[in-house]
Amino acid sequence: MSSLKTYLSSTYIVFCFSTDMHAQLFDNPKNTAIVKKGIDYIYNYQFDSGRFYRKKISFSLPNHPVLHLMDAMLIQWEEMPLKDAVSHNSYKAFLQNVEKVVETAHILKQNKLFREEALFFELVGRGLLGEYFSEEGSYIKAASEAKAIYNILEEGNTLVNKNPEFLFMIGVYNYFRVKYEQLHPLVKPLIWFLREGNIQLGLAQIERATKETFFIKVEATMYISFINIRFEKRPDVAIAYLTKLTNEYPHNPFFKIKLVEAMVNNGLYAESLPIIHQLMLHANPYYTFSAQVYASVIIEKKEKKYDIALASYLKAIEMGHIIQPKGQHYLSVAYLGGARIYIIKGEKQKAIKMLSQAKKYARYESTEQEASLLLKKI
Repeated sequence: MSSLKTYLSSTYIVFCFSTDMHAQLFDNPKNTAIVKKGIDYIYNYQFDSGRFYRKKISFSLPNHPVLHLMDAMLIQWEEMPLKDAVSHNSYKAFLQNVEKVVETAHILKQNKLFREEALFFELVGRGLLGEYFSEEGSYIKAASEAKAIYNILEEGNTLVNKNPEFLFMIGVYNYFRVKYEQLHPLVKPLIWFLREGNIQLGLAQIERATKETFFIKVEATMYISFINIRFEKRPDVAIAYLTKLTNEYPHNPFFKIKLVEAMVNNGLYAESLPIIHQLMLHANPYYTFSAQVYASVIIEKKEKKYDIALASYLKAIEMGHIIQPKGQHYLSVAYLGGARIYIIKGEKQKAIKMLSQAKKYARYESTEQEASLLLKKI
């Protein structure tokens, strides 16, 4: 269900920012600059400064959905990756703010002059609610939100040519409308009513969004990196985008670990090591754990010191279980690495147990497929 989650969550930042001529927020350069500055501070993990600008915009727009959105962003980035921990109190607080985004957007929509801006924020809220329902396994509720999102997308699709801020949203839809059906053919009868997508067009639109947009450029850059790592198997493409993000937001460890992942997947082991060593000293155990995983991959694949690599993988697995449910993807990578070494050492039963765990924690089809392939070879 990972691509569905990606599709639902892609609406999070995308519609927060536009240039609607009848908007409360986006036709006001002063207000727009304040929000953009606050968002940039949040991306750069300067949360106190982000809160300062959130408070500052509240004086100009005391009842606007953007306030609750910025509150949600602060929680999300301080607790990243938040969507891995739907049972945590922070996630519940995050969702309460999301619900307020929808509520205040509904009020704003009553004024016809602000309809487009209200639709943006309604889409934000519904996208996040859909993601939450999907994460908790409430797929009927998630599908209901997806249908509401689709109706808004249809209206937004007519605006993409005049407003480049829509490029990202439309591109994500076009890409995942096809990709999700490819990955999960059984859902085809359930999504027949949705407008057809186009993978290449979707990629082109997201690419344009990384260059032509102002407010959602970071989200577009992050998502096209994610797509190239997870689905297109083009870590070389992702590296360029993630390098740009880490340069612009040097305090953001999430961008750094994604860059490490892309580099290691592309065989750039030496280039990734300085970032790995930096993340190993991070105060957040999620980043020390994920850095440990990729340090293990390098020891295994570059240095071929299998005993040392196995010990490193086992240490990473121990670290990963401490922070569960966060970091499940990286935990599955660690189990896969340990299994590969056990296969080399001829310890088949230990390899089988490792591969079973890799499949259990896999968040993406590529990881699960590798584990299944290795199981067949044992």
